[in-house]
Amino acid sequence: MTKITEIKPIRTRVNGTWVIVKVLTDQPGLYGIGSASDHYRAKTVIAALETIAPLLIGRDVSQIEDIWQSVYTSGYWRNDSIINTVQAGIDMALWDIKGKEANMPVYELLGGACRSAVPAYAHAGGNDLDELEDDVRRYMEEGYQVIRCQLGPYGGGGFIEGAKAGQPQNGRNLPRVFDDEAYLENIPAMFAHLRDKLGFGVKL
Repeated sequence: MTKITEIKPIRTRVNGTWVIVKVLTDQPGLYGIGSASDHYRAKTVIAALETIAPLLIGRDVSQIEDIWQSVYTSGYWRNDSIINTVQAGIDMALWDIKGKEANMPVYELLGGACRSAVPAYAHAGGNDLDELEDDVRRYMEEGYQVIRCQLGPYGGGGFIEGAKAGQPQNGRNLPRVFDDEAYLENIPAMFAHLRDKLGFGVKL
């Protein structure tokens, strides 16, 4: 019986958002890796992992479902986003261990592959229309057929004169308030520009 000896949260970079879970075992060199990333709450996820980890030390790594239930019922409140994230990371790591023990990829343990490839999209961005167009062209040249487009920061504001986010609204200066009027102008204009320049041979 292979037992859990340590559960380590690993932050991929200082102040980064990605948290990796490493589950170590009492078998030399045998460990599992999972992802427990919450885009805005990395420190909270790490704290939750460090709180839950002692409950799982010494557990049999093969008891994946029982461990999942143990984590799920470990707190008073159930099914919140942080615990779900922690559960996912630990669960992935345990399946990683099971695959290594079986000397098989996890997808084989779960019934085998059902496709040989999956579609992927690229995320193009730019501070203005020309920058964005250049970035979209770059991804098209790499072979992407679906490209997500982002103009400026999240929310798509910033390039139509007189409709920039952060201007005084209703007599108040609200620099971090989402500018819905700018968005409703900028996004259709963005797509019109890209279609005019790039045609309809790519999904945007």
